[in-house]
Amino acid sequence: MAGDLTPEQWEQIAQFYIRDGWLVCAYCTQRIPGSQACQEHIIPLSKGGKHTASNVCISCLACNDQKGTQTWRPKLWHPLMRHV
Repeated sequence: MAGDLTPEQWEQIAQFYIRDGWLVCAYCTQRIPGSQACQEHIIPLSKGGKHTASNVCISCLACNDQKGTQTWRPKLWHPLMRHV
């Protein structure tokens, strides 16, 4: 997988998506049980996206499945997003 996302960066990104003690989906903004949170590539790997801190966010299973290989703009703006 192309990119340089570290576990520490992923933890920092996850902290950004916590609201009132819950993880929330970057797309639908619904609460997500921790076990159902997905590491979502904003620009899919299949479309040239990279596995980097600026291209991943948290999504729920439903949004992850629905998004598939599309590029969606998160409703919760990722603090490291530069290219979407």
